[in-house]
Amino acid sequence: MSKKGKETSESEIYSKMLEGAARFFLRRQVPFQHFVDLARAAYVRVAREELERTTSKINTSRISILTGIARADVKNITSGEVDPERRSANFVSRVLNRWEQDPQYRDGAGRVRHLTFDSDNSEFYQLVSSISQHLNPGTVLFELKRLGMVEQRGDKLKLLRAVAKADDSDRWRLQLAGMDMDTLLHAVHDNIEFGHEPRNPHYRTEYDNLSKKELPQIKQWLKREVDKFHARVRGYLSKHDLDIHPRENEKGGGRVVVSTLGYVERVPVEDDSEPDLMKEKERKREGSTRKR
Repeated sequence: MSKKGKETSESEIYSKMLEGAARFFLRRQVPFQHFVDLARAAYVRVAREELERTTSKINTSRISILTGIARADVKNITSGEVDPERRSANFVSRVLNRWEQDPQYRDGAGRVRHLTFDSDNSEFYQLVSSISQHLNPGTVLFELKRLGMVEQRGDKLKLLRAVAKADDSDRWRLQLAGMDMDTLLHAVHDNIEFGHEPRNPHYRTEYDNLSKKELPQIKQWLKREVDKFHARVRGYLSKHDLDIHPRENEKGGGRVVVSTLGYVERVPVEDDSEPDLMKEKERKREGSTRKR
């Protein structure tokens, strides 16, 4: 394939990838100009992160050259504060996973313990502090309560959900979608660039002629199976987590992400009050035949 043909083909693929984002933003009623502003800011943030990996000399000009965005726009974006929610979402997951997996937070029967939380020396505060000294445990507790992941039982906290998914929080759903998109594209990039290494798992299973009546049942089955799968994944990975099982002279910081998506297409509710035009035509034809 010629260089021009390859570029055209890749452009078509990139366009297709963006169609999914465009469809989502349109349904959320986000105007195009706002989409452009968000994309510009994302480009600048990611360019800064990429430069930080290779050099300590980061300035407006370097980011502008890397992104093709005007220096004035880069300066306006970098002068603003980065949304703290972008970092807090991962932190909440780390707190929940450690609470669920660390043996010190389990009782004699192996069940996840309820934790005290009403003082700086409480078990919950110590849990949060063991992961980060820079975030207020009270702030973390407020977020977990808001997302419906913990419940107060007397003077202790009960963990309700081991995975940060919060079915009742639109904000969390959007945060999770953003993290999932980033992880997916990271995995695809590495599979392309480092094909000689073991590949990141990337699979898709699709059936398009299933019984519509059975779709709710299928969705429930998928949900149960995915819950069980992630419980096994967390149990396995926690054995290698140096926060939970510290080992001397071993360098930590290795990162593994396992994200699962299952989409069951919604079936629109049929309105019986609307006449079926095909059936109406059939009835008229039958009536005409009888008259003859």
